Amino acid sequence: MASHRVLCILFLFFLLFTSTGSYTAKIIKLSVSYDANFQSLELQELKAMYGYVSAEELPGNATLRLLSDNDKPLYELRVAFTEPIFVVNPPLVDVDTNEVVGSQGAESTRYPEKGIKEINVPYYENAALIEIAFDDGKETRFFIANRLCNNNGVCDAEESTVSCGDCKPDKPDNVCIAFDDNICDPDCALGVDIDCIRQQTKPTPIPLQTPAETPGEQKPMPRQEGINLIYCGLAVVMLLIALVVVYYRKIKGD
Repeated sequence: MASHRVLCILFLFFLLFTSTGSYTAKIIKLSVSYDANFQSLELQELKAMYGYVSAEELPGNATLRLLSDNDKPLYELRVAFTEPIFVVNPPLVDVDTNEVVGSQGAESTRYPEKGIKEINVPYYENAALIEIAFDDGKETRFFIANRLCNNNGVCDAEESTVSCGDCKPDKPDNVCIAFDDNICDPDCALGVDIDCIRQQTKPTPIPLQTPAETPGEQKPMPRQEGINLIYCGLAVVMLLIALVVVYYRKIKGD
């Protein structure tokens, strides 16, 4: 039983260190949807959080740029957009002769409507634009500053404590920050945030209650008061003995 407890504790520490170790830097997580020919791009979601920056995909077919509000380049990354995988219904084949007995019509081959590309870029406080420029000349821009933080006093879906003061670190924002900062993040899974573990294991103080006295019941004397009375009694006895000794000496002297 004790070994099981030790293993559970070690597992919790493993989750803690692996989770906090992955929070290397502030990033913006982007989710870009696109059609089969890259003609229509949409920034479906973005969120500032802690994590890893995406590696360059060389040679790639597009360049992603992070720009400030005055078009100053902040970051650049080569990315590769791939066409969505098409779905093909295979033709009918005779299992005995291994010959094709059916045809695959045009209606049996189709592309999904959209593909999804997720990209992590570094977080900058003055980041305002995302620009995606394909090598064939197509270019799309997305304004992100107001989506990361609109300063309306409400923690909106795409805002987080990393990018916006509207979100508070001890309130839900769908971003787990498991730092040792004396703040229990409600977005973290059980056993991930050390601050939440401390709160769960901290004993609740029980207030001491003085028992009510029963009418006619003598209240026990405090220990210190009893000791003081003993000292007073001894002092009185010694005084009496001293008076008796003085009295007898006076009689003998007479």
